[in-house]
Amino acid sequence: MSDRSAMNGRVVSFSRQSSSGAILSDNGARIHFEIAAVLAYDVAALTPGQVVSFEEDGGSPPKAINVSIVPPASIHYSDDRYRELRRLRYVGFEQQRNIRVYRFERFTPGEPAEHFVVNTDMALFTQHRVRLQEGPTLCLYLLANALGATPAGQQGPYSVTDQHILDFLASRTEPTGKNSPKSYLR
Repeated sequence: MSDRSAMNGRVVSFSRQSSSGAILSDNGARIHFEIAAVLAYDVAALTPGQVVSFEEDGGSPPKAINVSIVPPASIHYSDDRYRELRRLRYVGFEQQRNIRVYRFERFTPGEPAEHFVVNTDMALFTQHRVRLQEGPTLCLYLLANALGATPAGQQGPYSVTDQHILDFLASRTEPTGKNSPKSYLR
């Protein structure tokens, strides 16, 4: 088994319809990737032009794996803490009546997987006109912020509140066009 090292590059194309894209690496190589290779927290925000970090899978031709958006300078987590947060993966949900429980796990090499749950009252989604498809991204946003502010080992349980939804909605980029989420929220 060979050691993989992180590389940087810029997304040159990405299509949600085909669930794939391409990265132009810093060394000039064009590397393709599938949406499944993008770390969960970054999927919703991934667009062409963004700087990303990735690894090659070792195949021929190589494909990018563990693709993550390079954090902007304004994020104040240490590099190690930021990488730790980026290892979060959405693994599904369970629902009983009006409460949906989203499940996540985080893998850190050499350590057992950590499991997290975020409870959501679906009435809040209706009240704030948040689509069900945005639930995992909303919960990842809450979880990443909570884990960034909480010392390791002191986790949860987490529950989505009105303020979490308002913060999440304010953090999204504002797409334009009549079918955009922004027009949906009006």
